[in-house]
Amino acid sequence: MFSRIAICIVISLTVCAAAETAPIIEPLQPYALPAEVAKTIDDAARQNDVLLLGEWHGTQEVPAIAVALLPSLTKLGYHALALEAPRDQQSHLNDWALGKTESIPEFFAHPSTGGRGNVQALSLIRIAVSPPYELQLICFDLSKPEWEEHLAEYRRIDEKKNKTPAPSDESNADGIKNWQQRDASMASHLVKQHRLVATPSKILAICGGSHARIANKRPQMPEFKQLWPSFAAILQRDNPQWNVGSINIELHEGGYFSYGRINELHGPKIEKMEMRRIDDGDWNWELHLPRATPGTFLAPPSGL
Repeated sequence: MFSRIAICIVISLTVCAAAETAPIIEPLQPYALPAEVAKTIDDAARQNDVLLLGEWHGTQEVPAIAVALLPSLTKLGYHALALEAPRDQQSHLNDWALGKTESIPEFFAHPSTGGRGNVQALSLIRIAVSPPYELQLICFDLSKPEWEEHLAEYRRIDEKKNKTPAPSDESNADGIKNWQQRDASMASHLVKQHRLVATPSKILAICGGSHARIANKRPQMPEFKQLWPSFAAILQRDNPQWNVGSINIELHEGGYFSYGRINELHGPKIEKMEMRRIDDGDWNWELHLPRATPGTFLAPPSGL
């Protein structure tokens, strides 16, 4: 009797452990794109080799928009999905998405406060790399150890500023250089990984809006003027054979999760999604969403 009870306990614990490592990730429903918006994005995709979606991190809508675009983009030669996620998570993410492992990669199992490691992005990855799309996944951001050093450098810069009555130009320059180095590293890594793609491929990439700028004419925030060249600009500069197009996603109402909290939005109200061409801005287009919904997470975001 005792041995039977012990076996039942072991089985129960095993099932519980499996449930913890393999939570159910519901398939993400495609965003309902208005016909005129879908056509404009298709036209943009035809003209470019890299199509960037510049996002506010931590929304449910951006991954859903990407899912909605997959059927048409794959027909146009887009067979790579590039994400601003740690490069050392790429192999694990791909294996999880293809069902080769049930364990959730660290970036999503223990998400950071930045909002990128949300469940909706995880669902997008599974849909994108699986049949019928079978996109090549590219994670181009710094690895966790590189991120730790990156943030440690920012802390050293802040300490340097705080030791002087007024921040010096030199300390500001250090922070700008640190940002530029990250964007350059992201661009370089994306190109390296793209060379490993089995067939010639265009790239759908998702990153923060500041990284997606292809020009530095009138950034939304003055401090971005110094954060140049951006990830997108470096991609274009170092790969003249590519046409790089950028769509900045603007959120009007609702909220998004970033900086460790839900941030509410109180922008001008619009009735439906709108796509606007920008002739003299930092992106090629703006995609305006009436409402954003904060992303959800497998665990409370914490850490880096």
